[in-house]
Amino acid sequence: HPAVHLVRHERNRGRGKAIRTGFDESRGDFVICLDADLSYASEHIAKLFAPLKAEEADITLASAYHPEGSVVNVPITRALLSRWGNRVLSAGLKSKIDTVTCSVRGYRREALHTMQLINDGKDLHLEIIQKAELFGLRIKEVPGHLRWRDRKRGRDPKTRLTDYIPFVSMSGTI
Repeated sequence: HPAVHLVRHERNRGRGKAIRTGFDESRGDFVICLDADLSYASEHIAKLFAPLKAEEADITLASAYHPEGSVVNVPITRALLSRWGNRVLSAGLKSKIDTVTCSVRGYRREALHTMQLINDGKDLHLEIIQKAELFGLRIKEVPGHLRWRDRKRGRDPKTRLTDYIPFVSMSGTI
């Protein structure tokens, strides 16, 4: 598709840097981030986009820990660590957010321009929420459905997708 182009770093520079590069390279009024392994299905795009388009939110988060969300096929120790980690991290926020660590999110372009993001690692997700709260941006969670595709993912260098974070950049309709 002519509107799709691949942006890639020569070496792994961290998840935060990959996301910030995606923000810089995208051109639409709205930006949607998905995990490359599609552990959150592409149906989340419309769910994340709707509150942005309706001007109900500046940032949307797919939340597996939302009361209507779900987690499937995640090893129990990882799932427990993630659940409790999100509870601890969200305790330091003004907003009631169930899932602060997920990278599956939607953004209004103006919101991205409001925040000067600097983090190159996984902490970028927290930096975004903290700065959004600081600048009075509206954050809305939508129920997310996390489904791990393969418990062995990431162990085989041939099947690793960690260097890619798909972005959808759009101007108004879906």
